[in-house]
Amino acid sequence: MNGLVLTSQFLPLLGFLLIFLTENNEKKIARISFWCSHALGLSVVSLLILWAIAGYPNHEYQWFTLYTSGEYRFPILFYLDRIGAVYLFCVSAIFSIIIKYCRVYLHREAGYKRFFLTIFGFIFGLNLVILSALLICSLPDGKLPAYRHSC
Repeated sequence: MNGLVLTSQFLPLLGFLLIFLTENNEKKIARISFWCSHALGLSVVSLLILWAIAGYPNHEYQWFTLYTSGEYRFPILFYLDRIGAVYLFCVSAIFSIIIKYCRVYLHREAGYKRFFLTIFGFIFGLNLVILSALLICSLPDGKLPAYRHSC
C-alpha cells in the first residue's frame, strides 16, 4: 500500500516532467497526459481497494526523515484516512475528465503545453496537500487532535 501512496503522489510529477521535456508537439503531449492520467486513476483506485480490504485503517507512511537535530526530527509523512480517500478519489476523477476534455478542446492553441504543465503541477500539489501528514505534525504544541494519528 505504501508504494501505491507514493505512486499516487508522484505520477502527476512524472507527467509534468515528461511534458516539460517534450517538444511542443500536441500529439505527444496528449499521449503523455492520457497515459499519466489513466495511470493515476488506476493507482488511486488500486490504493482505495487495498485500503478497503484492510478495513479502512488510518494509514501512515513515513517515507524518510528530512532533518534530525537532537529530539527534533522532520519526517516526510504521508497519511490516508477516510476524508483524504474521498478527496483523492474526487480529485483524480475530475482530473481525468479535465484531461480527456482539454486534449481535444485546446487543439491548436498556443498555450497547449503550458496548460498541461499547469494542470499536472496543480494536481501534484493538491495530492501533496491531501496525503500530507506534515500539516498535522507541525502544530505549535506538537500534540495532535484525538481523531488523528501520532507523529
